[in-house]
Parts: sequence; structure tokens; C-alpha cells
Amino acid sequence: KEIENSNISNTERLVELFDQYEVLDAMNSLRIVRGRFYAIQKFEQLIEEGESDLKDLHGFVSDNPWLIDPRWDYLDEELEIKDEIELNFNNIEQESRVGFISLGDSDTLRLVDIRKTDYILQKSDLDQFKDYVDYLRSIKNMEPVSGRDVEGYMIAQGLADTRAVENEVRRMKMDDMRIRTYDEIKDIARRSHKAFLDVFERKAERTDSDMLQTYLTESEQLGLDEFGLKS
Repeated sequence: KEIENSNISNTERLVELFDQYEVLDAMNSLRIVRGRFYAIQKFEQLIEEGESDLKDLHGFVSDNPWLIDPRWDYLDEELEIKDEIELNFNNIEQESRVGFISLGDSDTLRLVDIRKTDYILQKSDLDQFKDYVDYLRSIKNMEPVSGRDVEGYMIAQGLADTRAVENEVRRMKMDDMRIRTYDEIKDIARRSHKAFLDVFERKAERTDSDMLQTYLTESEQLGLDEFGLKS
């Protein structure tokens, strides 16, 4: 409000106000980063616990889709997509499968197949998943897909070391179906976290904000800075 009411001829005051706004915005963003720091720690704990917390793992990924891709900030889970697959396929329940989540926005629907933390994907798993994605694409102009593009993601410990699997993964990637290992997800989350902190450190230096620097120092004391560097 003060920016709107400021005299535009007072350049120094405008710069000061913009700096203040940028600091406040950075402070709010840092609170989100701190929350994600704890979320990543919880995610890694669930992976380590493996079998004991599979339902918690499924729910946690559903609540924090940015773990799979940092750009997935505000995606809603669409339970009717899972219902649609279960209605049309009879091989949904498998010992290796933790569960599906389906995340959508106005343009794209993302089907995510979460496998157990120690599971190695086989060629048959890839073929089955392609059937699910292809089916959703075949009903693109009907509910619940509603004209959106469909992407696929599978999460597991890793892939079988065979030429057939390697070739299929390459083809799937070209068709917007990707594999994420749990280690890759942890690495992506940590690198994204570190990139955020680097931005805030530059802002603190440029704006010379004691408040922002204090908050960054507190974050360092919590281990947020070293956390992003952990392998």
C-alpha cells in the first residue's frame, strides 16, 4: 500500500520500499523452505523404514507432490482417475505396488505409480503402466480426463539391468512417461532446497537486510544449509 501511495519522483524511497517488500517476500518463502526441509527429512525416514510405513509413504507423497518434481507446488489429487483404472483393469493390486496417485491441473494429468522402496522395476511393470497411461489418453475427451494431456511417472528403487528395460525406458521418456528412483527424488529435493537457499543468501547480501540475514543464520543453525549438500 505504501508503494502505491509513494511519490514516484522520490526514487530513493521507492527503491527502499521495493527492497523492504522483497525482504518480506523472501522471509515468507524461507518459511516454506524450512517446512520443506522437515518434509524431506520425513520422506527419507519413510524410505528407510520401508515396509512398516507404506500407507504413510503413499499419503505423504500425495500431500507433497513437489518431492517428485519441484514445479508441482499446487496440484490436486484426483481420486476418480484411480477409480477409472480400477474399473477397467483387473491387475491393479500387486504386492510391489504401494498405490497410485493422480495429480492434475487445468492442462495436464499426471499418473504416478508408487512401488515399494526396495522394488526393482521389470519390463512387465513398464508394459503394464503404459497400458494405464494409454487408456487414459484414449478417453482424453471424456470424464475424468476432460481434454487434458496425460503424463506418467513410476517410482521405485531402481530398474532391472537388462537391454529390454533400458530400451523401453528410453521410449517411454519420449512419450512423457518417466521413471524416478527414490535416490533421484531425494537428490532432486535436496538440490532444489539448496538452490532456494542460494537465492535467499544473494537477496540478503543485495538488500543488506539484518532481518533476512538473521533468519538465514537461524536456518544454518538448524542444518538447512548443510542438508542440501548431503549425498
